[in-house]
Amino acid sequence: MSACLPPRRRAHGPALPLALTLAALAGCASAPPAATRSRAPLAEGGVRAGSPENCAAIHGTYATTPVRVRLAETGTVTLPGPGWCIIADDNTGFTAMHAVEEPGAPARPGGALSVNERLHSALFSVRVFRAAEYFGAAPQTLATLHQRVAEDAATLLAGRTVPRPDAPPLSVVAASAGAPIAGTGCVPQRIEMEGDVAGAAPPVTAMRIVTSRYCLNPGVAVVELQVTEAFVKGDPDADHRAAGIRRLADDFFASLTFTAPPRTDAARD
Repeated sequence: MSACLPPRRRAHGPALPLALTLAALAGCASAPPAATRSRAPLAEGGVRAGSPENCAAIHGTYATTPVRVRLAETGTVTLPGPGWCIIADDNTGFTAMHAVEEPGAPARPGGALSVNERLHSALFSVRVFRAAEYFGAAPQTLATLHQRVAEDAATLLAGRTVPRPDAPPLSVVAASAGAPIAGTGCVPQRIEMEGDVAGAAPPVTAMRIVTSRYCLNPGVAVVELQVTEAFVKGDPDADHRAAGIRRLADDFFASLTFTAPPRTDAARD
């Protein structure tokens, strides 16, 4: 989900949690429902992505304190720390943007930012899927969830590209699922892509790294936590600039808590 909400996953298809990035950097092909309508959150000129000014421009809600979000029938998750712009939300989840800034960097004359700085963005999202809707049949075990997420990654990698409505397709550089994370009901997935950023002047090639965790609340839901970082390929300051974002991502992933699933008649007996 994003300013343009992605469709629910098919029972047998590639994992495509990428509408988030496409909406942020290339815009949406068609207008989303009125409840989630906003312009693509691409910072312009001297305005940083995730800043109060940019948040107001895209009709988002700016938060100066951590945001605790209740997930319908599932649990809660927290956007840690200040500086969030909530850019879309509905009854299945939300999308939020955060500024990516290089710590200690001197102010630029007139506030102007380089192309590398303008296009470096971080989007955080959560979607909740009823377990039976996620892969066509509810995965009741972590092993089954891991198998399905790995199959999704393999299908995406085999496809090699991700189409875009108004630009050449993105090239898939890597896609993989990791081992289930000890002490959680979560399976990680990592996707790396590259392609020209639509509307950038001059045209640039950006790397997009999508880090997701799929977390299972057996019999109730699969929760997809996703952090999408986009930055210009070859930017020497990208890693340093994004260190804070990666710390926020760790806290974001760790904050998910599930409510106890409803007990069945058999369990009560």
